[in-house]
Amino acid sequence: MTRLMTLCAAAAVLALGGGRGTADEPPREKETPDKAKLQRQLVLRYELQAQASAARAAQELAQLQQAEAVLKQAERERTRADALFARGAVTAADRDATHVAESLARIGATQSRRLADQSVEQSRTDRERFAFAARRDGADITGVVAVEVVFPDADRPKVADATRGLIDAATFVSAGTPAAWDAAKRLPHVHVRFPTPHRAVKVADAPDVALAEAVVVLPLTRDPGGFVLVRSGERVVRFTKYPHAACVRFQEALGAAVPAAR
Repeated sequence: MTRLMTLCAAAAVLALGGGRGTADEPPREKETPDKAKLQRQLVLRYELQAQASAARAAQELAQLQQAEAVLKQAERERTRADALFARGAVTAADRDATHVAESLARIGATQSRRLADQSVEQSRTDRERFAFAARRDGADITGVVAVEVVFPDADRPKVADATRGLIDAATFVSAGTPAAWDAAKRLPHVHVRFPTPHRAVKVADAPDVALAEAVVVLPLTRDPGGFVLVRSGERVVRFTKYPHAACVRFQEALGAAVPAAR
């Protein structure tokens, strides 16, 4: 119990260097059968959400393919009408009608592509959330605060989302090294291994980096922490200078940490 109270207090201090956090919260109780059942139900809900969004994405992609086929046909009709008009075989009105049809088909295809892209991204997010909760596809979250910690299955998606929030909101990005990664792992940190397929993270003036794994070095806002390292193979990228709101979101997620079993 003392060890867990120390962990909760340290999590609050390390996350933002003090201030409002989880230090005054009571220690977490041991998992009960009811709690385990609720966690299994949550994982099942994530799985059903992932299945539903995958079906929706497949439907949107099928509609996109149909819209693109209609557009190609409209383009062929417009090209044919232009050629016939040049030879005087059709009227200007007939030619203009094919131009209008092509424009409408292009609008339809553009809208279908936008909806398909949104559905695919949502499906990917839902699959990733399920992977974290079910510990599949390489997804994993561990850390060292006052002691080595892990996160309950139901809380793992929240920690991963908060980690990505720090990365996406960072305003300063620079190159890192494998040696810097190893050094960061020796400090208080949270280590997130993201499920496959890995998302691409934009890097200014450099190629995108695959979000394979990330280390959030604590505390979030002062030395020796205040940065996040993203690693893909031997490439390491350093993200820092993120807004306070992103820090608070991560601190709240960090409150779910429990000591790792020995």
